[in-house]
Amino acid sequence: MHIQKWFALHNFFKEPALEEITKLTNEVTLNKATVITQNGSRIKQFIHRNCKSGWIHRDDKSNWLFKEILHCVTEINKRSLKFDLEDCEMESLQYLEYGPFQFYKSHVDNGSDAVAARKYSVSIQLSDERDYVGGKLTIRGEGQSPYAPRGRGSMAVFPSHLLHQARPVWFGKRKVLVAWIRGKKPLS
Repeated sequence: MHIQKWFALHNFFKEPALEEITKLTNEVTLNKATVITQNGSRIKQFIHRNCKSGWIHRDDKSNWLFKEILHCVTEINKRSLKFDLEDCEMESLQYLEYGPFQFYKSHVDNGSDAVAARKYSVSIQLSDERDYVGGKLTIRGEGQSPYAPRGRGSMAVFPSHLLHQARPVWFGKRKVLVAWIRGKKPLS
C-alpha cells in the first residue's frame, strides 16, 4: 500500500545550513521528554521515552528552516502520496538529544486526538554517524531500508501513522530535529 512508503534524503542539509541549525539548537532549553497521552495531555514516562527535548519556534531566525522543510515535504507529497495538505501548518520543531541508554519505544506520531491531523513526520539527523553507537531510527513501512539515514544533514520523511522507534544509544550522543506537518483533518 502506497501510504506505507517513506523517503530517505541523504545529506539534504549541508554546511553552512547545518551550522545555522546548530546555532538554533544551542539556544534550546532541554528538559526530560514527554509523551502525549490519548486524551492529549503530556506526561513524563521513562518506560516509553527516555531522552531530552526542547523546542524551536518559528521566528525571524528559524523561518528559513521551517520553509525549507515544508517545501521539501510538499514536493514529496505532490510526487507520491498526495495527502490533502491544503492550508497545512507546521508545528514547532522538536530538538532531541539521546545519550547512553536513551530511547523512544515504538509509537506513531498522530495517535491521539491532540495530534490526529499530523500527516507527515520528518527526522533530521544532526549528529555525525561516528558520534554515537546504536540509536538507529527504525521506520516500519516501505522504504529503502528499515533504518533512517544516519549521515549528518540527512532526513527521513514519513507518514505520521507509520510505527517507528529510536533504538537505545549505547555510546555517545545522537542529536536530531523532528518536524510535523498537519493537514485540516486526519487521514480517513
